[in-house]
Amino acid sequence: PTLIQPQLGFKELRELNFEVSRKQRFTFIRMLNRFKKYRKFVEIKKDLKLVSAFLVWLIKKLKITVKDSLIYPANIRFPMERANAIQIVHTCYALANKGVATYLLVRRMDSRTTEECLKFYGLKPHTNLHIIRLPVLNIHVHLIWNYSFYFLCFLTMLPLRVFKNAKVIYLREIGMARYLLMVKNLLGYKLLYEAHTIQSMEQKERGRLLFDGIAPNANRLREISRREREGLIHSDKLIVIYNRFKNAIPKYLGISRRISTIPDGALISETLFSRKPGSRNIVYIGQLYTWKGVDILIKALMEIPDATLTIV
Repeated sequence: PTLIQPQLGFKELRELNFEVSRKQRFTFIRMLNRFKKYRKFVEIKKDLKLVSAFLVWLIKKLKITVKDSLIYPANIRFPMERANAIQIVHTCYALANKGVATYLLVRRMDSRTTEECLKFYGLKPHTNLHIIRLPVLNIHVHLIWNYSFYFLCFLTMLPLRVFKNAKVIYLREIGMARYLLMVKNLLGYKLLYEAHTIQSMEQKERGRLLFDGIAPNANRLREISRREREGLIHSDKLIVIYNRFKNAIPKYLGISRRISTIPDGALISETLFSRKPGSRNIVYIGQLYTWKGVDILIKALMEIPDATLTIV
């Protein structure tokens, strides 16, 4: 009885000095106004006053604070030694260093602690970086694996949206982007998609690039292209990692929209090459598949006087 005041109505609620931000206060008021609009259909006027009073008490009790928050779902083994996993973890760590509360959602593959997983990448725990390892069904069936992760992401994002003020989803997987597009309006999220490739073109060239002779048929390629266009068009923000790719999207997919370029960062090892003025040291780190173009790099090296090439 001391916490809930039945006489408190909507007019009094608007005049309260909440211990939260102006934006959060208006959010709660909009929610309560929706209750007010529909309460004429049910006889719960007194109950609504109780609800409004309880929400005010809850806000004060929890001492809600505003902080930039971001969710990064990554459907990957974790920890994983591949380049995309390294890039994702370091991106989240950089965001955490900038003061953004970052929630990285990954698959739980073993019993290692978060500290041990970060140590795998040469990182230490950060107060703003929260790694949530989801207990997906580790069955070697692609469909079950993916959709168990998608479903658990949805269940995790809901409380993060309500209690942690996480309003932005940042991701780089088109399948996950399409799934989240179906629920982002329900959860009230903004979806930022970072494109690394044109998936439909990659699948089309798969047989030639990987030399396994396997490529999707025409119907499958059309479906992949349709899904990719849907994800790129309807995401709130589209990001690419280099300008040439930015120009390729409207050319090959016919998508006309604003696209931002944010190049991938890198941790440069001082032991790999010298930074002396005038030095010409080139470092390639990656696989030696033919389609990577290392042969072109070696040929180009002959055109650069006094240059050295290090292949890792």
